[in-house]
Amino acid sequence: GRTISTGMYSETILGNWKDRPVVVKISKLVEEARFNWELDLYQTCMLYHDNIVELIAADMVPDDGQIMLWRVTAYHDFGSLSDFLQHRCSVIDPKVVCKLGHSLACGLAHLHTPITGAAHGIKPSLSFSSRGAVGMGNKSSVAMSSLNCSNVLVKDNLTCCLSDLGSSILHYQENDEIHYCDQTDLSHWLKTVTTVRQDSLQFVAPEILNGTLNMNRFETFRQVDVYSLALVLWQIARCCKSDDVERHAYELPFQHRVGANASLTEMREVVCKEGYRPHIPFDWATEQTGAMGVVSEVVNTCWRHIPDSRLSVRNIQKKLAKHLPT
Repeated sequence: GRTISTGMYSETILGNWKDRPVVVKISKLVEEARFNWELDLYQTCMLYHDNIVELIAADMVPDDGQIMLWRVTAYHDFGSLSDFLQHRCSVIDPKVVCKLGHSLACGLAHLHTPITGAAHGIKPSLSFSSRGAVGMGNKSSVAMSSLNCSNVLVKDNLTCCLSDLGSSILHYQENDEIHYCDQTDLSHWLKTVTTVRQDSLQFVAPEILNGTLNMNRFETFRQVDVYSLALVLWQIARCCKSDDVERHAYELPFQHRVGANASLTEMREVVCKEGYRPHIPFDWATEQTGAMGVVSEVVNTCWRHIPDSRLSVRNIQKKLAKHLPT
């Protein structure tokens, strides 16, 4: 199939599954821990939701003497939110800004919320090779912990779905344990977020950058997602144009301060020491009762330095829902 993207340890191609287009991510064995972790989350955490990418199949496949990790997910023609904002849309209406942001909040809310004694979001037809049944019963809370414009997909109906959950954090309510890749030691997760995935450092919350994150309290990981959501929503809103709002060019958060490839030291200086946040155009905030006024309020509240002062994703849903297209 056609190559969509390539990474250090993986290639993503467009494929075909039972006469439907699909995305096939083929990873090297070095990614096995993240690969298995994501599959376990789908199997046990009821992740079938309109705003989380559909996982169709997964397997380990021999290829020229190597074992490759195949992950098959639903295909969405608009691609990533990053691609959509840069190449697939010229302008976005204020209500569509709210629609995209609201769908992101819905996906995060499903991840964040534990569900007891329900078969919510179950998809029995999932085609795992030798990987047991999809989870039934209780759904644990999950925090994505790596949200950015590159791991969000845009669907044909102009809603978003979350993808790439390999860095997610899982909370077991029954014993209040927090896990990453089946481990309670989160040092590997911290290294992944701050050093391995340097392409997304602009979305990393200040409490991770400055080392003050309380890794024994799951709520802090929900708040990390909310901070990242604020920056993604800011990027979406920059592409908005209406009679009262001027369109701005796509850019990464903090790009004019640290460039496109920021270091951990640079981000710590700008975000934590200076307390700097990206510029919110004046015309967003002046539309106080309209869609962009609400977007401005949500962004400003959700990227606050103090995690407990940020909104929950449920509150974000409620605020943006008032300005969805009819």
